[in-house]
Amino acid sequence: MFPSASHQTFRDARSAELPVNRRRYHPAFALSGLLVMATVACSTDGGSTDAGAADGGTSVDGGGCAADGCVVGVDTTSGADVATKTTLVINEIVSKGAPIGSFNLSSSDWIELYNGDTKDVSLDGYRVWDRPEDGFGAAWPLPDGLSVPAKGYFIVYFENDLTLPDVGTPSVPKKLKKDEAAVLWAPDGTLVDLVDWIEGDAPDGQSWGRVPDGSDTFKTMSAPSPSAANQP
Repeated sequence: MFPSASHQTFRDARSAELPVNRRRYHPAFALSGLLVMATVACSTDGGSTDAGAADGGTSVDGGGCAADGCVVGVDTTSGADVATKTTLVINEIVSKGAPIGSFNLSSSDWIELYNGDTKDVSLDGYRVWDRPEDGFGAAWPLPDGLSVPAKGYFIVYFENDLTLPDVGTPSVPKKLKKDEAAVLWAPDGTLVDLVDWIEGDAPDGQSWGRVPDGSDTFKTMSAPSPSAANQP
């Protein structure tokens, strides 16, 4: 996770500036080789403060990027901000996995990716991880040949015991925590998306995700919805 002092700053800002269940971080800038995250609040048409429009994919950042699906990422090689057109987001997280019918019989933790585009998105070269400060080089590479269908979903499991029967694939060889983050990196090292949660956001048997899918509004959901539309 983040260094404790910085993480506390993010939490305080998040609580003070954004309504409950409307919380998200966007990568804003890199300074002296360290990743620095900024909480961003934008104004809706009605003048109220929100962390983005809940219209299925519009993302607003602190760097003047106003296009739908435009997210500011960090080029970890040069330290420069990079505006990337993307509709691929981390849509839902479960930090304490349990079987749901025949799904996830290994009780692994998992995250769900959502593709809001009208075309499939190849995951070749993408990486996922739970510690944004580790950077692209330390993140776990997704296997080649995978893709997220248009307007569809893709599950990435987090399981440190890959010898368990029925472990889903692909599976990052570690577990998630109740107070952590999940990050998605593009093949060029750009941080595409980061979702942070604290204890209580995703309690046992529940999940933390975007409602509706692809929006910037986050809520605790009473029932996880793998590969299906998020419901409050």
